[in-house]
Amino acid sequence: MMRFSQLHQLVICTCLFLCVHSQIQGQGEFGFKIGGNISRINGHFEYYKTTYRPGFQIGFSYKHLLGETIFIRPEIAFTQKGGKIDYKIYGETGSDYELYGYQKVNYLELPLNIDFKLGSNEKNFMYVSIGAYYAIAVGGNLVLDNKLTDHDDPENSRTIHYRMQMQYKDVITTGDQRKYKSSFEQENGFLKKSDAGVKLGLGYQLGIIRTDLTYCIGLRNINPHEKGVTSTEIAKTNATLELNFSVFLD
Repeated sequence: MMRFSQLHQLVICTCLFLCVHSQIQGQGEFGFKIGGNISRINGHFEYYKTTYRPGFQIGFSYKHLLGETIFIRPEIAFTQKGGKIDYKIYGETGSDYELYGYQKVNYLELPLNIDFKLGSNEKNFMYVSIGAYYAIAVGGNLVLDNKLTDHDDPENSRTIHYRMQMQYKDVITTGDQRKYKSSFEQENGFLKKSDAGVKLGLGYQLGIIRTDLTYCIGLRNINPHEKGVTSTEIAKTNATLELNFSVFLD
């Protein structure tokens, strides 16, 4: 099986090859894409749940004709992923505890797609696509609101707002965890440096304009390993639904 570290090398080499080949054959088109998405981080969490939050992506595409009905389409894009977090405990002593917020995770993404044209029209047609992507984390934030509701003493109720930078490491230590105040922040403030997965899409091309709806399925566990911990760790994966608009130039 191909290692995740080799996937981005394949995408880069494919892009370089197609750029050179297109200059000789004249069968390629460059394009610009922009779009929005909803994303979440999946996992079997015991004490809280995650839901989708909005994000966006912007980047460049290159479309190369392989046959009458098949295109190969490598891309490079800045993509904002993450997800909402909701954690609640209803106490038996008159106090309720809520913690809610979101993870905003930014990636530099390198997708490699294959498009299958449906129909015989050369300018206007529907297509389905499959592909793979490799992504490198380049920033992001963990934003949390810690809310305590004291029903016996309302004046003691309070909400504390936290905002901190996401940390990207494949292996974390006790020293890394001390950067955060609580175990909840420790659990959600760290992710792995990279992600990889597959893409499935459906789109329509109208002249030089394309629109597509794509579902991105993360296959890599992005939850870092805790050094010295032998217990079973929660696997976390990205899931994203994208709506993209692209313009291609001959």
